Amino acid sequence: MKIERGNVERCLLDAQMIKTYILKNKNQLSVTVLNLGGIIHEIQVPDRNGKFKNIIFGFDTLEAYENNNAYFGAIIGRVAGRIHKGEFQINERAYQSSTRDRGNTLHGGQKGFDKKIWQVKENKNQLVLSCQSEDLEEGFPGKLDVKVTYTLTDENALILDYEATTSEDTYVNLTNHSYFNLSEEPQILNHQLLINSDEILELDETSIPTGKLLSVKNTPFDFNMPKKIGQDIGDTHPQILQGNGYDHPWRLKKDNHLKASLYDPKSGRKMSMYSDQNALILYSYNFPLKGDEKHMGLAIEFQNDPDSMHHDHFNSCLLKKGETYRQRTIYEFTVE
Repeated sequence: MKIERGNVERCLLDAQMIKTYILKNKNQLSVTVLNLGGIIHEIQVPDRNGKFKNIIFGFDTLEAYENNNAYFGAIIGRVAGRIHKGEFQINERAYQSSTRDRGNTLHGGQKGFDKKIWQVKENKNQLVLSCQSEDLEEGFPGKLDVKVTYTLTDENALILDYEATTSEDTYVNLTNHSYFNLSEEPQILNHQLLINSDEILELDETSIPTGKLLSVKNTPFDFNMPKKIGQDIGDTHPQILQGNGYDHPWRLKKDNHLKASLYDPKSGRKMSMYSDQNALILYSYNFPLKGDEKHMGLAIEFQNDPDSMHHDHFNSCLLKKGETYRQRTIYEFTVE
């Protein structure tokens, strides 16, 4: 079923209803969101000639979103990224989360937040999404209450605010998994990318961090000055070969307000990104779904260090009972 404003469709996964919601500002920039997974389905942004385009790479039908494991546009949780073998300890008690990727937990387990039907409240310029994750759901302890607020401003900024509380100490690392393509071209290789970072996390053959930080200097991973994504994506750097392209966490500089930017020179569309998170995971769609080409979209995920529970020198994502998890990420849209 083609997704349009106000569509309502039976969700086969939960026997619930999938609905669409639209935010629009005074400049006619609009954001379309599904209550399935909190998916950002569309962001309509103008080019330098005023032509609007959906810059989100995703699916056209509800059925495709239901039946895929690509996480297009969705809220990711409880824990974004991979957990080595799905194993971890909290307060000296061992836990096992469900695994799905080369023996590791990926993006919350077999059924993460991307497959949940979220409750949605509409305000003037906001959508407030909420859901609950039960104790030991996907192996994670504690009943987790989650709220994610999407705010579209008249300054053409989309703000994502995340909150969570738990009944027991647990791990929480939330993000959004939207894929972006600012151009009229099918691939994102000519986009210019900037990432304010001097280090990436080295990954092993199963994309689990080894614990080692690698300098980006004189490597394909240096985006401290804007650079075409396609410039070094075919390099022979071992980490590039291992991921078949970019699929890595960058450690973000703390002294920079702007964390990253994406620019399409042909259309003039630019997206500037700000976040209070310490890592950015970039995935250049290296393993496309059937019928797609490589590099048709670029996933940019702001979050905590992946697999942090296994590395003492990484920032912890432990959320304790009585505390509140908070995160903010901002996407600002301009034309040059």
